[in-house]
Amino acid sequence: MGVPMYMRIQQYIRRQIESGEWPADSSVPTEAELMEKFNVSRITVTTALRELVKEGLIYRIQGKGTYVAKQEKNPDIFEIANMIGLAESLESTVLPGEHRLEKFELAYPEEDIAAILQLDQDQKAFIINRNKYNEDIPIVAEKVYYPDYIFSDLPQEKLAAEHISSLLAELGIEIGKTVSYVEPVLCNAEIAAQLKLKEGIPIIKISLEIYDKKSNPIVLIEMYNYGKQKLVTNRD
Repeated sequence: MGVPMYMRIQQYIRRQIESGEWPADSSVPTEAELMEKFNVSRITVTTALRELVKEGLIYRIQGKGTYVAKQEKNPDIFEIANMIGLAESLESTVLPGEHRLEKFELAYPEEDIAAILQLDQDQKAFIINRNKYNEDIPIVAEKVYYPDYIFSDLPQEKLAAEHISSLLAELGIEIGKTVSYVEPVLCNAEIAAQLKLKEGIPIIKISLEIYDKKSNPIVLIEMYNYGKQKLVTNRD
């Protein structure tokens, strides 16, 4: 089952706001513009906007339009923890250890992943599960999503082993921006098995959404870590 279109519209608006593309009090595209962009009916657009208004993400002025609401400013965890380099340069972060491939498949991603990558219900992604080990102890579980329509010309061996920057360079794709998130989550069965942890314990999830120069999503990376690890970021 595909992601409902009103949710895709909401995801698009959230990403534009969270990435800073649409600052507070800037106008949101009109209903007509959103209808054309997503090829949907007015009721679909209205449903999406109505729920975002309830969340306090946007506000509407009758007869004028829809605007981005002011958001409370939270401390920037990336600057505080010196992790902004993780988003700025995917090769600048040094964690000791080696990567080992756990699983590689071409499949339909889950609905929330499909929404982030703006994939239609009939579009697949290469999904790569791998762990980083330090002295044979798994310290980071990593899940990478490569949309099939972008990466289908590359051999699976390259997708599984080579760095993202090398793959994008081979395809002639320049990174325009990355959007990074850090959040605590409960360890699910899959990650528990990879990291040899107990299911349900709290762990840290780091997500990196990578976009091209036209702000199209091209790669999604999810990293899961339990416990305190040393993170060294080099900024040239």
